[in-house]
Amino acid sequence: LRYDLETVPHDSRYATRTYDTRCGCLAPPGTPYFGINDRDFGPRVGLAWAPLNRIVVRAGYGIYFQDYPVGFGSYYVPGNTLPGNVTLLQTQIPDLTYPYDPFINQGSAPGPPNVGGFPYHKPDIYVNQYNLSIAAQLSANMSFQVAYLGNHGVNLWREYGINYIDPATGLRPNPLFSNITLQGNEGLSSYNGLQVSFKRRFASGFSFDTEYSYGHAIDNVQDQGSFASDPQDLNNIKAERGNGSGDVRHNFSFNAMYNLPFGDGHRLLGQSNAVVNRIVGGWTIAALGIFRTGVADTVYYGGNSYGNDDFTNQRPDVVPGVSEY
Repeated sequence: LRYDLETVPHDSRYATRTYDTRCGCLAPPGTPYFGINDRDFGPRVGLAWAPLNRIVVRAGYGIYFQDYPVGFGSYYVPGNTLPGNVTLLQTQIPDLTYPYDPFINQGSAPGPPNVGGFPYHKPDIYVNQYNLSIAAQLSANMSFQVAYLGNHGVNLWREYGINYIDPATGLRPNPLFSNITLQGNEGLSSYNGLQVSFKRRFASGFSFDTEYSYGHAIDNVQDQGSFASDPQDLNNIKAERGNGSGDVRHNFSFNAMYNLPFGDGHRLLGQSNAVVNRIVGGWTIAALGIFRTGVADTVYYGGNSYGNDDFTNQRPDVVPGVSEY
């Protein structure tokens, strides 16, 4: 059993002010960015059993936590008290065009500042991992294994806005600010996969290792650091569920090594002189390769059909009878 307790990030000078979801305002300087998590218990268990000679069954389960990495995403908070951190929208400024400088210099009202923060109750990311495998020794040098692997991610990092303009009223829920961006942990993921391996350890100058996996990754938030994690519609998180951005269904890999039987100690040219041995002896052929299926892509567009000026991860609708391509 493992227990994790991580202190909450804060400014070393106790000067920054995070957005506090409890009051809908900027917290006093030095306030921790969110509440501390003191229930991160991670049990782990493993089992190995040999029901027959040369056959081993293994199983395992564990919960693994990821504490909030120092500096990860918290760069939003220092900008909360910097002047000029605003959003210009045609919804509020109908004649807004590029370049934008004249609108700011001439005093056009851009609205209150953008701010960022965290939900005060922000649980840590954790993953449930479980596996079951059966391995058999086929000969002195060869083995075969088949395994099931499962992975269920909980509280995955998701960024989202909570203060977009209401299309019905043209107003923001919190008039004190423009965009309010939170970094929460509401994402989920799952992976289930079959793995098969066939190996021969090095003997008689030859070895190989082949691996095949068939799996399916599903999530409702894209991989952090590689894609924007914002949902298309915060009121419809179910619409975010789909194949993961790293969903590789089939994956086959291999590597092999063969010592060429030439030169001293080998059956070919084994009685050659020293010069010939140096030329033809000690050569090895190696090969490796990976064959895998591709991943699905998502089509986006730069508009917003809902009217709240959220332009992140917006996806077009499917038109019946019209090909996606």
